[in-house]
Amino acid sequence: MRATFSSMTIAPRTRALAFLALWLTLGITIFFGSYETLRHVEQGALDHASHFHLALLGSVEALGAVLFLIPRTVRIGGSILLVVFLAGLVMHALGGEVRIDLLQYAAATFFVMVHEPVPWGTIFDKGPTGA
Repeated sequence: MRATFSSMTIAPRTRALAFLALWLTLGITIFFGSYETLRHVEQGALDHASHFHLALLGSVEALGAVLFLIPRTVRIGGSILLVVFLAGLVMHALGGEVRIDLLQYAAATFFVMVHEPVPWGTIFDKGPTGA
C-alpha cells in the first residue's frame, strides 16, 4: 500500500529509505556530539567549574546513541536519549540559554521510536512496487 501526501505518491521503498536515513543520521550525529563533549571535558576546554555532570551526560548520551542504532534496542536507547535531552534543556534553561536543537533531536528520536522497525525487505526490493 502506498502513502499519499496531497497528489504525491510515495513508494514503500522510498519511505523506508527516508526513515533509515533519519534513524542512522540522528544516531550517528548524536554519538559524535557526545564524543565531542567528552573530548572537551577531558581537555578542560569548557568554561564550567565542574565537568563531572557534562562527562556523565555525555557518557549516558553516547550509550543511548549506540543502543538507539541497534534495531533490537532502539526504544531503550531512544528513551535514554529523551531523558538526556530533557536534562540538557533544563540545565541550559537554568543558565539562560535556549537549545532548540535539543528539541529537534528529541522530536526526531521520538518519531523513530514510535514507528515500526525498518522493513528491510522493502529497502532491498527493487521490483516495480518497491521503486
